Amino acid sequence: MQKYLQYDTLEKKGLIHFDQWASTFGETVNAIELAPKGGGYRYKTRFSKFYNLPELMNIFKEVADIKTIDMMPEIVRPAANYETVVVKPSEL
Repeated sequence: MQKYLQYDTLEKKGLIHFDQWASTFGETVNAIELAPKGGGYRYKTRFSKFYNLPELMNIFKEVADIKTIDMMPEIVRPAANYETVVVKPSEL
């Protein structure tokens, strides 16, 4: 979304490519996981956490109008209705 809305800003900051953006705002971990077909394993890289969040939010707030529920008291959230359902196991 940022690349679409803030191309010039990201270009000025040297973050136009995803790898540049990811190395500035995210940390990755490499892990071995079971392949989807179940026939082996594969090596996968995923984001583990984000950092430099104040800087990222300052850049993103240039184009986003972020509101929290505290800023909009006129919105009424429905109360949650929790119900515990006990199911007997099948005989398989």
